[in-house]
Amino acid sequence: IESQLGNGKTLFINGLMCLLSSEGFRVFFLNDPTGNANKEIEDICALDTKILVVIENYHRHLEILKYLGHNRRSNLVLVLTSRNEIHDVYYLDLEGALNNSAIREINLDKLQDIEITKLAYILSVHGLWGRHAAAPESEQKQLIKKKHRSEFQRVLLEVIESPDIKSRFEELLRSLNSKTHEGYREALVLVCALKV
Repeated sequence: IESQLGNGKTLFINGLMCLLSSEGFRVFFLNDPTGNANKEIEDICALDTKILVVIENYHRHLEILKYLGHNRRSNLVLVLTSRNEIHDVYYLDLEGALNNSAIREINLDKLQDIEITKLAYILSVHGLWGRHAAAPESEQKQLIKKKHRSEFQRVLLEVIESPDIKSRFEELLRSLNSKTHEGYREALVLVCALKV
């Protein structure tokens, strides 16, 4: 799965993990590999059920992928993510790590018509259209297609920059600055620091 920053790789794989889990797959997500990664891979590959293994930013885990490529069986589906330009650089390394297995590439950069329709609906239901709230649905969908070039990140940026959303964030931050929410503010700062 590849796309530019902010075009939905993580949302896509989270949805895929939920869907396949509901269809009987055992789902594994490489979060923070430890020294036991090879043993864990052997244990996962030995399972006698349908398996999904998801690895975000696969280029950081080529050695693990190589080990997985040597041990996996046909019941294991592997889903990897990367940004477009990084994937272009590491594609041959990926092929080598997976023993030249067939690799299906899915690019998420452009929203499909059904996704545009659903996104327009979500923005309407949650009052996130800002100055375009009164526009007909067809015009809102055209806005996503033309102005935002059918890219999720561009829509998100406009939503975040809208005066309504800015005022909602300002109100939230004001409430976090009060004495009664001091613990929340500290936790928020720590979470933000950990993400950086």
